[in-house]
Amino acid sequence: MATKELLPAKLKPFQLKSEKNPDWCPGCGDFGIVNSVQQAVSELQLKPWDVAFFSGVGCSGKASQYAQMYGIHT
Repeated sequence: MATKELLPAKLKPFQLKSEKNPDWCPGCGDFGIVNSVQQAVSELQLKPWDVAFFSGVGCSGKASQYAQMYGIHT
């Protein structure tokens, strides 16, 4: 992995949000999960194209669609 000196300017979590709007119920814990993943990728300064977001079944299965990184709903 590249050192921090070689990475572009620090990504902010909002830059990792997709253009799709979540359709989860208000108060759903899935919002916190997606926000935490975006926060972690930002803090670790991972390149979005080096990250895979795997999600499962049900409403939470759509989580990978709401982040600007590779994702799979399985």
